Amino acid sequence: MSKQASAAVKAITTISGVKRQQLADCLEITPQAYTNKLSLGRWTADELARVAELCGYSLAIVDGNGRIVVPVLPTTSVD
Repeated sequence: MSKQASAAVKAITTISGVKRQQLADCLEITPQAYTNKLSLGRWTADELARVAELCGYSLAIVDGNGRIVVPVLPTTSVD
């Protein structure tokens, strides 16, 4: 992935008010590892889907008309 993914993560976490510790817990990593992931821009689709779900969103492949082509669901549920 890229730093664009990190920018999207920063945006949705800011909007939703989700804290760094919550994100680290969701990803089953330390807060420092989360910060490193954010700065390096290295994300899997599963990680992005988990973060999106935690923030109240969903991740999907969307066509040019805004229709969902393929939803990207996290492999584990975020509670």
